[in-house]
Amino acid sequence: MNVLVALDGVLSSESLEPNRTGVILYYALNAGHRVCILTSKENNFADHWLKSHGIIGYDDLVGNEVLLEGEDLKKRQFLLQRSKSP
Repeated sequence: MNVLVALDGVLSSESLEPNRTGVILYYALNAGHRVCILTSKENNFADHWLKSHGIIGYDDLVGNEVLLEGEDLKKRQFLLQRSKSP
């Protein structure tokens, strides 16, 4: 199964502190599924944040680089990942 997990609000709080419950959820889902992390931040920043907080092994990271002017970022990210799944 393909799973989308949000960095913003699930894995991290507004103050960019790791959300323990979200991290536990991530590792539970990552054990047997393909996990993609979505964020409204840039990929470089998000990748560094994830690694520095021990969140590794995700299959894909989609940041704000996929945003097209006039589109909703979350909807665009979802459609992009859906097109990649079998």
